[in-house]
Amino acid sequence: MFQRCKPLEFADIADAFEPVYFSANSVVIKQGDESDEYFYIVQDGILEHSIIRAGNKRILDPFQQGSSFGEIALMYDTPRVMTVTACEDCKLWKIDRTTFRSIHQYHARKTCNSNTSLLKNISIGGTKLEEVWTSDQFDDMHSVLDTDFFSKGEVILQEGMTGDILYIIESGT
Repeated sequence: MFQRCKPLEFADIADAFEPVYFSANSVVIKQGDESDEYFYIVQDGILEHSIIRAGNKRILDPFQQGSSFGEIALMYDTPRVMTVTACEDCKLWKIDRTTFRSIHQYHARKTCNSNTSLLKNISIGGTKLEEVWTSDQFDDMHSVLDTDFFSKGEVILQEGMTGDILYIIESGT
């Protein structure tokens, strides 16, 4: 879920997490609950998660340090699909849907503005795109742009590769 975040967006999301503590046998989320809108990351402790289908309770592998759950709650306003119960005292980190979406939308707008500015300054045959493209064309182009990150020394293109991607250097050399 966070793989496509740029470093600043990821840092803002990480900073928005809050610690929360649950004692042993506490229910963190309950299957069918419609009011819980948090995503959790486990720092300490073990939690059981289970699903009830057709009246049968199925216990799945436990969540432990480094596990996360509740990602659907960040994206959609739907009932919880499982119950998560603390097996021992636990420390989790949580972020709510509204905060997550606000941060994501802020960075999406910022990226859109940055990409549009970058595109406007591209020259083809001595003519800048901003001189020939309409606002709608910039919007169309922005909607298909994606960001990739490459490490120093990593091969991006080499002779013989299929040339089906246009790269625009945003930063770096």
